[in-house]
Formats: sequence, structure tokens, C-alpha cells
Amino acid sequence: MATSPSELTKDGYELQFGTNTLTHFHFTTLLLPQLLAASPPGRVVNTSSDGHRLAPSEGINFDTLHGVQGPASEGLRAKFRAYGQSKVVSLLRV
Repeated sequence: MATSPSELTKDGYELQFGTNTLTHFHFTTLLLPQLLAASPPGRVVNTSSDGHRLAPSEGINFDTLHGVQGPASEGLRAKFRAYGQSKVVSLLRV
């Protein structure tokens, strides 16, 4: 997707993070009751791309999850850093 880090979801989160992270989490929570009720219990497998390699070296910068304004939001590099950051979460195991 590589949207501008200044674009926000209707809830005020950076659009890339909202699309690649929050929507997947929300969809999984909606499915959870049916998955647990199934016999045998179902499971969710999230897959991703190598996009996490585009993330900033520090990983998730929580200060930018509500968007970035000004020069930091401009250019292809900023877009792909935001994309990479949104993919880092898919590496977490719970």
C-alpha cells in the first residue's frame, strides 16, 4: 500500500498501521468465539511479507502511530518506513 504517514484511519491511527495491523487483530477477535467453539478448535494463521525489513531499525515507533505531519511524512522513504513498521507486528507471537 505504502500510503503517506500523514493519512489516518477514521479512528485517528496511521492508515498503514490501521490496515495491516489493527484490522487483522479486530477480524481475529470477531472470529475467536466460533474458532474456540469448533471441534477441534480452529486456529488463525497470519502471514506477511518481507515488508518488516523496511521498518525503522528501532522497530515500532509508537509516537508515529497517530500519524506524522510535515517533512517526515513526505517521500517514498517515509511511506515504506511506515509500511515496514506496520508489518513488524506480524512477527510477534502471542
